[in-house]
Formats: sequence, C-alpha cells, structure tokens
Amino acid sequence: MDKVGIGVIGLGNTGLANVRIAKRHPRCNFVAGADLLPERVERAKVEFGLDWGCTDYRDLLAREDVHIVCVNTPDHLHAEPFVDALKAGKHVFVEKPMADNIEDLRKMVEAASEADTKTLVGHILRFNPLIREVKRLIGEGELGQVFYMEADYIHDLRCQADPERFNPAIGMNWWLQREHPMIGGGCHQIDYLRWFVEDNVAEVQAYSNHMAFPEMKEDDCNVAILRFKGGCIAKVAAVYGPVGPRPAADKLAVYGTKATIMGEMICRDEKEGFVPLGVSWRSGHPFDPQLDHFIRCVLDGEEPITDARDGANSAAAAICAALAAKTGGPVRVPEF
Repeated sequence: MDKVGIGVIGLGNTGLANVRIAKRHPRCNFVAGADLLPERVERAKVEFGLDWGCTDYRDLLAREDVHIVCVNTPDHLHAEPFVDALKAGKHVFVEKPMADNIEDLRKMVEAASEADTKTLVGHILRFNPLIREVKRLIGEGELGQVFYMEADYIHDLRCQADPERFNPAIGMNWWLQREHPMIGGGCHQIDYLRWFVEDNVAEVQAYSNHMAFPEMKEDDCNVAILRFKGGCIAKVAAVYGPVGPRPAADKLAVYGTKATIMGEMICRDEKEGFVPLGVSWRSGHPFDPQLDHFIRCVLDGEEPITDARDGANSAAAAICAALAAKTGGPVRVPEF
C-alpha cells in the first residue's frame, strides 16, 4: 500500500483541519467524514472536498478504503469511536486529551494493546519547533539533570460561551458543560513536560477558582503542582478567562543542573546570562506535520510519537489534577 484513505469522525474545527490536510496530502487518495449533524457533513463536502460522508460513524468504519480514522469528537466522546475503530482494524488518531476520565482511558489502552494497528494521540505541541529543540537539548544532556519545570495554558476562551456552539445532536455546548481547563487545555503542557523528562507524574496537588469565566460549569482558573516519579517537580496553570493575549511560549521554563531555559532563551553561565536558543515558538497548531507523521507511521513503519499508552499517561495526570483541585488534597496518578 502506497496511499491511504482517511476517515474523520467529528467535523468540527479540528476535524475539518484534518479533512483539509488529508485532501492535499500526496499520500492520501480518499477522505471520508462522519458527524451527527448532517449539515456539517454537507458543508465538509462543499467547502472542503470531502469524498464521502455519513451521520453514523459505524458506516465509515465499514468502508474498506478507509485505513486511518481520526477521532475529533468532543473530549468526553472519544472512547467509543476509538475502541470501535481499532476493533474494525483501523489505525486510529484521537485528538487530545485522549479521554476526560480514567475509566475511558483504561478501555482505550486495553483496546490499543489488543489491536495490530497503530495509534496516535494528538499532542500537537510535540511538533512545535521550540518544544522539539528543548527536548533535544535535554536528551543530549545540555541541561544536566532537570529538577523543576513550568508551563501554562493561559488562553482567553470566553468565546466558547457563544450560543452558536450549542450542539443539538448532543444537547449541550460541551465546552461550557463538560470541558475542564486542566484536562482540555493543561494537558498540552503536562504532555510535553512529561516528554522532556521521559517520566510519568506520580502525584499531583492543585487549586482552582471560578471567577473569570462564570459561564463554565468547571472552575476556569487552575494551578497544579506535579511530582514526577524521578523526583522532578513542575507547575502547570490552566486559565480560560484572562484578559489579554496568550503569554509567549507558554511561559515555559526548564531548570537543570547545567543550564536553564526560559522561553526562547537559554542560560549556561550566570555571567553570560540568557542568550537566544535560535529556535522560535510557532503559534497556532501544527496539524500538517502531525497528520503527515501518522501517515508515515502507517505506510513506512515509523513509531508514533505519542501512542495510546503515552497519551493516557498525560491525560491521567491532567484528570488527577482536576480531581485534586476539587478534593483539596494530593492525588496519586495511575500509570498505564
């Protein structure tokens, strides 16, 4: 096989991004889509060139010309199509967070471990040039032993209260009623901090409040302290109602015994101070390299940068951080 057919389940913003990329990818020859709302299916056909569409994703899974399935449903609806697609023999991409509860994570990891196909979880910031450069420097020992890290998801998402975001097919605006900022947003930072130190979070403590975005059901301001198995400590904030643009480079800071990175700068010597890394943060979402990577995994045998087990460990830490803020005490993080 030298080309793949791709099926996208969930034709909202991220789903349509995958349709757009798949249609122009030289190694993709067919793009199908499924959404509970028929008007979304028709829009994808007219505006994005979708080759075939349906409102029941199981019809999509039945097609033999679909080899890769992208699950772009709301966060709390990832598990069922993910598991069903694996059982249908498909390679499966699922948007981050992999799930918003531990039970679903367990089902998904079990299904992935029993499948002969590949999985990729959409932790897209692993494709950001600055994140990749920090990962490289840590891996080559340039920072020494990393002992403390910070990164924040601070993003004015009050636009999610727009009445047009109500989805009649599921009877809610899921961003307001189901999303938790630490799980839906902070999982980005938790994931790449885990990737940096190649370690899992053992325990998390967190605090939160509900002041800036009262339309959300969950607390809109969250701060978590993560303790990794190897001893490193990290802080992640997930804030959905700030006034102003997003902070540069996620306010990223990585402290090692040999060097410190702050955003796009590095300090190896106190007298020299901070100097540019030479690599810049890329704003937005690098969807193109992410889907291209998974196509190469399927066609060329590359290993996924974030498989189901890896993605589950990132989601579990975020889920436990949300729980810690609610309970007011430390929470142990299960490991997958």
